[in-house]
Formats: sequence, C-alpha cells, structure tokens
Amino acid sequence: MKNNYLFPRVFEYIGYVLLILGIFLGILFLSEISLDFLKINVVGFFDNGFNVNKTDITDELTAIFLILGGLFIPLAKTKHEDEFILKIRLKSLVYAVYLNFTLVILTVIFIYEFSFLDVMMYNLFSLPLFFAIIFKWMLYKFKRTYKYEK
Repeated sequence: MKNNYLFPRVFEYIGYVLLILGIFLGILFLSEISLDFLKINVVGFFDNGFNVNKTDITDELTAIFLILGGLFIPLAKTKHEDEFILKIRLKSLVYAVYLNFTLVILTVIFIYEFSFLDVMMYNLFSLPLFFAIIFKWMLYKFKRTYKYEK
C-alpha cells in the first residue's frame, strides 16, 4: 500500500534527536539559563512595523524542535508498514486529539489569568507529543501480542 503522506523511516530518528534537543532547550529556558550563541538578531513585527532586535531564541527553538520531533516520530514509516499499522496510527491520533482537547476543556474550566496562557503555551506541544507517545505505546502492545501469538 502506497503512503505518500508518511515521512521516510529516517525521520523517526531525526524526530528523537529533535525531541531530546527540544527537551534540553526547554529545561534551559525554564531554568532561565541563557546561551550566548542563541542570542541573535531577528526580524519581528511590533507595534510600529518590522524591527530587528537581538533576542534569545531558546524558546522558539524549543517549540520548533518539540513540535517537529513529536510529528516526525509517529508520522515516519515503520519497518513493516501495512494497513494495520495505518489503523494504529489513525487510532492513536484520534486518542491524542481526545486527550488533548479534554485537557484544554479542563484548563478552560479550572485555570485563570496568566496561568491559563502558560498552560495554553504548553498545549502547543501536547498534541504531537501525545500522538507520538500513544502511537509508540499501541505499536509496542501490538508487537508484544503478535510475538506471543507466533
């Protein structure tokens, strides 16, 4: 079966590297540790138009790495890609969406003011990460069950 929307298998490994880098940079960002080489001039849109400012890009790199890592891992082809793996992938995506939006609803109900914005910022990364975790867990369960049935 031809799957044009999946990344080549090597993207799974790239995803793990990006995920680890994203977690590392996220820890640095939350610890307020600044690396000098990550302070660069960036073009940004502000109240009075486009400006060039020197800023720390740790948070931007963290977001990009976590999102891409979270997407590359479950959307890369597996070693033996078939219809059942596609079904597992779809099912894990649906579960991830359910879990993510359940957390969004709980956040709307129970968290207020600036804490709400913090949680929504973390929510940017939760869907791809939930997708990756649920997909790998379901794939592990399938492989373990299949191995015992052989």
